[in-house]
Amino acid sequence: MTRDVTPIKAYVTPTFSGQEQALDPELKRKLRRPMIVGGAIVGVFVVAMILWAAVSPVRSAIMAPGLVRVEANRKVIRHREGGSVRAIPVREGQHVAAGQPLLILDDVQPKAAVDVFQNQSDALMAQSARFEAEARGARVLSIPASLTTRISDPRVAGLIQDQQLLFSTRLQFFDSQADVLNQRQSQIESQISGVQAQLDALEESVRLTKEELSGYQTLYEKGYAPRP
Repeated sequence: MTRDVTPIKAYVTPTFSGQEQALDPELKRKLRRPMIVGGAIVGVFVVAMILWAAVSPVRSAIMAPGLVRVEANRKVIRHREGGSVRAIPVREGQHVAAGQPLLILDDVQPKAAVDVFQNQSDALMAQSARFEAEARGARVLSIPASLTTRISDPRVAGLIQDQQLLFSTRLQFFDSQADVLNQRQSQIESQISGVQAQLDALEESVRLTKEELSGYQTLYEKGYAPRP
């Protein structure tokens, strides 16, 4: 027994084809405006770039390597010579202006170093003044004005007093040495005077002896004196 078999798809009709055909025009209509606006923006940008490239003069161009970084990165702040931080007058994330202090270093060690150098400079200045006074043969020590203006400082006053005391002591020593030399000079001069007196006496004795011989020679020649 035979039966005719008819395909099922012939009797099945899609139920959504009409909806697709109905939605396509609506979707196209909604998408058309954004596409037109986007295309217009891109077109305007391209035209503007072309016009700028054509109108703007470019005299020369230099190619050089570079590095691009974000300006908002955190900056590392440190002193060039180092030191102990005494205070930080800014806080995390604060905007600062040019010249505004970001940190304050402890100045104890730098001040101590400055004091040491100042002491050495003052001591050398006072010593140099004493050397110059001794070289000139001065009787009074002249202190530089850069020290006398700070004589209220006990340290400076002590330096001046030490150099004046040393100057006076050395001056007394030089004076005593000069006295000794003067005494020796006087003694030598006295000795020279004594020797000179002896020479004068000898010369006088020689002269008298010569005169006596001359007189005796005359008497001898006349026969009044015997042969010696």
